[in-house]
Amino acid sequence: MSYKPKREEYLQEIDEHVSDYVKQARVYAWWHNLLQVLVILLSVCVPFLLHISFISNWVPTILSLVVAAAAGVDKYFQFGEKSRLYRNVSDLLRQEKRQYLYGAGSYSSLTEARKFEMFVEQAETHVTLLIKGRTDFQAPTASKRRRWFR
Repeated sequence: MSYKPKREEYLQEIDEHVSDYVKQARVYAWWHNLLQVLVILLSVCVPFLLHISFISNWVPTILSLVVAAAAGVDKYFQFGEKSRLYRNVSDLLRQEKRQYLYGAGSYSSLTEARKFEMFVEQAETHVTLLIKGRTDFQAPTASKRRRWFR
């Protein structure tokens, strides 16, 4: 016996997914922007601090380390890419829901039952993009690591 969601339940679930994805996109974007602003501002400050005689050389060195660390953390966790991925999937789900509700696009010539069936298929395809995208951001497998170091 397979579970078939009711129309209203599924539409509510899609709304919840969209809301969650938008929140997650905002968090990732916030971290990405913070780290990028740190990199930019501190990178600009370092050359000027090197020419100020009463400031120890340790200050620009430490700031350079902070710049490198911020750039490395942003690159490792891929906050910008993840933010765009979550935002894109939430936009796709919103667009698909609107087309379904208004019978537009590929939904225009379908029966009501087939419209809902197709909507579920399309929505699940969009969510699969997110899942696939998240797995692409994970660390490389042992076989990929071995290939890199050959």
